[in-house]
Amino acid sequence: MWAGWVPRQVQHLDRAEAVLGQNEAGPRLWMALRSAESRMIVERLCRVLEKMQPKTFPTSLLGDAIDFARGQWPRLLVFLGDGRVEIDNN
Repeated sequence: MWAGWVPRQVQHLDRAEAVLGQNEAGPRLWMALRSAESRMIVERLCRVLEKMQPKTFPTSLLGDAIDFARGQWPRLLVFLGDGRVEIDNN
């Protein structure tokens, strides 16, 4: 169930960012969209990872992925607070 849900949430984030990128939006518009849409998605992802972690073997691939994601969480949240920051760096 979660194997499909989590990637879809990431796709929603990517889609919102792509629309703004195509329209050459300024930082204020980025912040408005992120406040309206992206923050909600990120908060849902956080809650799901918190629920999944205790139910997952820590040394499994999924356990490693959850640990990694939760360890990177503060860095992920930076894009929500600054319209000049991109969601990823690749």
